[in-house]
This record gives sequence, C-alpha cells and structure tokens, in this order.
Amino acid sequence: MTAVKACPPRPSDIVKALHQAGIDADPGLFDNIDQLPGFFMARYRDRPEFEESFFRGE
Repeated sequence: MTAVKACPPRPSDIVKALHQAGIDADPGLFDNIDQLPGFFMARYRDRPEFEESFFRGE
C-alpha cells in the first residue's frame, strides 16, 4: 500500500504515489481531475438502463 495523505489528495501527490509504486502515470492525466466525474457521467446520459439513484450517497 502506498498512502496518499489529505482528502482529497493533491493530484501531484497522487502522481508521486503512483510513481513510487512503479506505475508510470502521466502527470498530465491529472491536470483536469475535477472535470472527470462529469466526463464519465455523460456516457450514461439518456440510457434507460442507467438509474442514477443507485449511484448517490445520501
């Protein structure tokens, strides 16, 4: 296990931890990390088999 402190962790700390674990992650992947949830959710828009309420914490 490689710990990454803070919640949420800084993208640079995530990249550092991945590199320590031997994973050659491109730091550029984390440049727009805040936009990723919207990017992935857009894939499910207008799909009748997707029920958004199953993926919410209340």
